[in-house]
Amino acid sequence: MLKYYDLLSSQRPTVAAVGVFAYKDTLRRLPSGSQYFELVPEPDNPYDDHAISIRSRGNVVGYIPRERTSTYWPIIARITASGMTARVKGKLHKNGNYFDISVYLLSGDKALTTESGLITKSHSYTVPPAYGHTGDSTLKTPATKFNHAKPVALTEQEKAEESARRRREWEESYAQSGKKSHSSNLTLPLVIAGVVLLVIILM
Repeated sequence: MLKYYDLLSSQRPTVAAVGVFAYKDTLRRLPSGSQYFELVPEPDNPYDDHAISIRSRGNVVGYIPRERTSTYWPIIARITASGMTARVKGKLHKNGNYFDISVYLLSGDKALTTESGLITKSHSYTVPPAYGHTGDSTLKTPATKFNHAKPVALTEQEKAEESARRRREWEESYAQSGKKSHSSNLTLPLVIAGVVLLVIILM
């Protein structure tokens, strides 16, 4: 049975998972909403030896974006090298055939709840191979054929669905700030008009 190390959560989602479309079958079985996800470093990943997979009950459901792994690898690798599995609060959004995962992940030691049980901090850590492994015994169970599959390319319909959803989220998230911006936008033309009028009068 895995021993988890629960990380401190950020106030807002900080990382959006990538590659989730390759794991639709697993995601369909998960409930929507807030839940905990495991973070597992994959030093044997053929695409990126610093890949960090996002998992639910040992099953891969996505990845930390490649450009963000350097920020989180040291702390996740340290926890794994200490014989534990890092776990973080996240949220799963499902809409028909569309899935989106975001995690509330702090960077560096800010994410630690305690040093107890962790090995001494170092510049590098030895972590076991984990690419494609699945199930509760995350670092031991042989990989399944599905998990060895290469990332699945998005279909045109999926791209359209994702684009539409992100547009809806953007409109909802910035609805209030948009109203404020509208008022602010009226101020600039008035200031410019005032300056022009002043110049005309002085002439």
